[in-house]
Amino acid sequence: MAGGLHSGLIAWTGAFVISSWLSRGRYTPYIRRWKFLQAALLAVAILSFANFDALLGRVDQTIASEPAGRGRPAIWHDAERLIRDFPLTGTGMGTFGAAIMAYQTAEPGYTIGQAHNHYLQLAAEGGALVTVPVVLSAMGLMVLFVRRLAEDQSGTALIRSGAAAGLTGALLQSFWETGLRMPANAMLFAVLAAVATHTPAPVDRTAD
Repeated sequence: MAGGLHSGLIAWTGAFVISSWLSRGRYTPYIRRWKFLQAALLAVAILSFANFDALLGRVDQTIASEPAGRGRPAIWHDAERLIRDFPLTGTGMGTFGAAIMAYQTAEPGYTIGQAHNHYLQLAAEGGALVTVPVVLSAMGLMVLFVRRLAEDQSGTALIRSGAAAGLTGALLQSFWETGLRMPANAMLFAVLAAVATHTPAPVDRTAD
């Protein structure tokens, strides 16, 4: 639970930063006060629940080593070995827990059911045949969002920015978790993507 809390706080912070950056220049006094409230709530959450050593350690896991065979870096190393053996097709969606058993050196005495990194697990299970289309789709989504945001001069631009912030938070947390594999989370992700890129139907004013 602690690991999920720390990665969640990192994702929340990243989402807040992205939301603030995308919304720049569009603030009204009311929106500005709301942003201050959001910042205060985030600060309270961090100060109340975060062990700063553990929080920083969550980030350091991407570059630092833990004792041999322990922690996410060891799991990621095993996943990388699996990916190298099945680079094109992967092992099949939903098979990571079974496939990693032949490669497992991490967490001796335990069965690893997930890679604790959504991107590594996607590459391990889907290989290049799945990973490449996913990356291209993500790039297309980003380009489309930037275009829609630039075109949107209405108040819905802030809603788009909020949806993009939610997507950013989910993608950021995916460096340490595999929450997007849950159907409810995946559906919410899809809804946020639709909100971020939606083009409203033109209003027919001739009917008035």
